Amino acid sequence: MSRHYLTLDNDNQFQFACPIFNVTTKMSLCMKLRELVWMGKRPEVRTGCQACMSASKCPAAAIVSKISYGRDVPDEYGSKTPVVGKLRRDILERIHRPMVLEKTLNDFKVPDAERELIASASERIGKMIGAAPLPSTDGPPSRSAFDTETAAPKQPRKAKPKADNSNKVNEAARTGDLAAAINAA
Repeated sequence: MSRHYLTLDNDNQFQFACPIFNVTTKMSLCMKLRELVWMGKRPEVRTGCQACMSASKCPAAAIVSKISYGRDVPDEYGSKTPVVGKLRRDILERIHRPMVLEKTLNDFKVPDAERELIASASERIGKMIGAAPLPSTDGPPSRSAFDTETAAPKQPRKAKPKADNSNKVNEAARTGDLAAAINAA
């Protein structure tokens, strides 16, 4: 049985600040555009959004992916009344690192002003991650996968001293015993 998500519904009144284009937008409009893009249609509007969607840089695409592949995912971005909410940390972390390639920008004919916003988006997203609410399915806060300042330094691996098998190898070579030579090495 399939669960209904208001997040994906055309009647969704949830709005959020898009970290890519730095504007407040309705989630339902992003979801509608995402559906068109996934059906292979390329409307002549919001070409920068379409390029970000195809490059995994769009929060709407990340939300749909989370709903599609997750288990018991809460409906965190749906509202029947107009409300402006925040994107949660897991979604921001998911879109933080991907880069939109020049080829993708060209394929979607993204205007220069949108290209500049896309190029600077990772910096804005990085700043938003620390203040973003945790997903409601998460337990207590954990260290972000991208938080390198608080990560414990990695200890260098110590090489184990090699056993002195030179006599065994020489003996195996002298006798022509290939199995003994391989096992001794």
